[in-house]
Amino acid sequence: MAGLKTISILVLVCLSVFRPSIADVSDNVERLIDTQAELLREIFNELNDEIENLETNFENELRELETRLLADTESKVAELQSQIDDLKARETVPVAKQPTKPPPPPPTTTVPTEPPTTTKATTTKATTKPAGPPSYRHCQDVRDSGFDINGNYMIDPDGVDGPMEEFEVYCNMTDSGAYTTIGVQQASTMPIRIKGLDDPGANVFTPEYLLNAEQILAVVTASTECRQYISYSCTSAVLLAYHKKKKLHHGWLLSRDGEEMINWGGAPTNSLSCACGVTGTCINDNVKCNCDANESKQKLSDSGYLDDIDTLPIKSVHLGDVAGKKEVGGLTLGSLECKVRPSPSSSNMYLTIWIYVGVMVAFVAGDLSALQDKLSSVLNIQNRMLTEMENELKTKIDRSIDGGRSTSRQMLDNRQQASYRSMQPIQVQIDELYEALERIPETAAPPVPIPDTPAPKPPKTTVPQPPLATTVATQQYLPSCNEIKKAGLTEDNFYGIDPDGPGGVEPFTVKCDMTTETDIGLTIVHHVRKRPVRVRNRDKAGEFEFRPDYQLTSTQLKKLVMNSRSCRQYVGYECTNSVLMVRNQRYKIPYGWLVSRDNQPMYNWAGAPINSSMCACGVEGSCADRSLPCNCDSNDNVVRVDEGYVMDKRYLPLSAIRLGDTGGRLETGKLTLGELECV
Repeated sequence: MAGLKTISILVLVCLSVFRPSIADVSDNVERLIDTQAELLREIFNELNDEIENLETNFENELRELETRLLADTESKVAELQSQIDDLKARETVPVAKQPTKPPPPPPTTTVPTEPPTTTKATTTKATTKPAGPPSYRHCQDVRDSGFDINGNYMIDPDGVDGPMEEFEVYCNMTDSGAYTTIGVQQASTMPIRIKGLDDPGANVFTPEYLLNAEQILAVVTASTECRQYISYSCTSAVLLAYHKKKKLHHGWLLSRDGEEMINWGGAPTNSLSCACGVTGTCINDNVKCNCDANESKQKLSDSGYLDDIDTLPIKSVHLGDVAGKKEVGGLTLGSLECKVRPSPSSSNMYLTIWIYVGVMVAFVAGDLSALQDKLSSVLNIQNRMLTEMENELKTKIDRSIDGGRSTSRQMLDNRQQASYRSMQPIQVQIDELYEALERIPETAAPPVPIPDTPAPKPPKTTVPQPPLATTVATQQYLPSCNEIKKAGLTEDNFYGIDPDGPGGVEPFTVKCDMTTETDIGLTIVHHVRKRPVRVRNRDKAGEFEFRPDYQLTSTQLKKLVMNSRSCRQYVGYECTNSVLMVRNQRYKIPYGWLVSRDNQPMYNWAGAPINSSMCACGVEGSCADRSLPCNCDSNDNVVRVDEGYVMDKRYLPLSAIRLGDTGGRLETGKLTLGELECV
């Protein structure tokens, strides 16, 4: 007890000696508060600096947008001025004078009921040469002119002032762009069997393109994007793997300039890789191409598009490792496809600018909101001391956001109105020129004489004769239904046409569809069999043959197609357990194919490129079984259809269609061949 008292006394003595005064405690608290306040002031200063930086960046972005908008406006003004110059040039083209002497009146006799036999000597043509079609630099120009049908068109990549003559290409009008397509002459033999030599690159394939090197280079130069499909199927044959002894890769490509490239379709130039190596989807993680896994128990493949415009088209393909008994490869090289990005419209330009500004304002507001959250978390610690500073900062933030938004909107509104004001008088001039052009007499084609009585519809089994004018002396023929529609005849009917003019084939009668398309008259050539054709009891590849009767000579059909801008023909096949593009194991040809007007077999179906061994769904990747090229190739006891249009007028109209695989009790097909349509 005595010890406890002693300890208590000592504690009291220590407390009385070392107890701090009230003044000392107050000083310590004030120093702590000052330190805390200084720390908070530093935080607020940093926040203010960040806000000022954001405001500065925002103003810089607005200035850049102003500059871009002004440049786009100037470009649009220049484009409109170019259109004005073009229209003025057209307006100044001399107009052929109309004959002052009126034609003799027609005789009083009526049109004979039996048409007389006419010859080329009894028909007259317009003496005024029609104006030629506009010059297209690429297929995008063709589409921009209103032609969105796949087919062959004449283009002039270096322009009318360039030294190169215009030439014919195939235009593939897809949703992703208008592709100028240059085919490979060996396309009908694809895929090419690679077998024989083992050394790296010893097996060489050199494609032969449908255009010469100068024309191909002109197409590529006039384009912004090009691509070329390439595929290699392999069994125990590597593709790009490195041969350690030879110190070479087994396979490589040569660019159009002869430069070696070690890569495959779907991979960058000289990446030593195939498409699966880029995406990380090869069959083996240790290889960059499926074929380099060197599998002998299954067939592998590597495929994709080459898209380096500076290297296309491919000059040659070099492959090896195919000398062994089980080593074999199959090479497919597609057409060169080039396109031009279409120019954005002014409305899209303004929409893009507004979206960009909106995203930028939202970004600035979002950053300031984040700063505000950071500020609130600090204010919760010393809210009593810093209320005034917080209010001041909030005011500055709100002023910055609202001022920036209103300033940017006002600036863009002003610039947009200024650009519209600058383009308005030019647009007025264009409208006036168009009105003036409409008043210029049409001289491209003479008017077609209208018969006194309408031409009767011909019997189904005979070829109708051209409608006659009131006199033979005034009989005139135009080259197509489109020209007849331009001349003022807009009723669906049978008309006589002369595609190649005097001295060529005899005029002949076609059906003119004047109503399906608003501004175009379609030239229609029917064949006798309009109903679907049943295909049964023909099991061998191509054993069934259907040859349409167009009731015109082959020369007349060819002249019609050659003198048309584009043509197409529908082909459909409804199948049950009857395949199309599956190849017969014995003859190595598909069970079904098309035959061109020159009797050349084409191993593809309508809607797919010539000799591609595919149907339309195979091109689009929409077949019932996506691993197969056609719906009918599923062979799954389900009624399926493969259909589409043949668009390449070099092969139209089709002279025959060959089918097979309908020998079984449950195997059947139904073929539909449409009429030839040209414009």
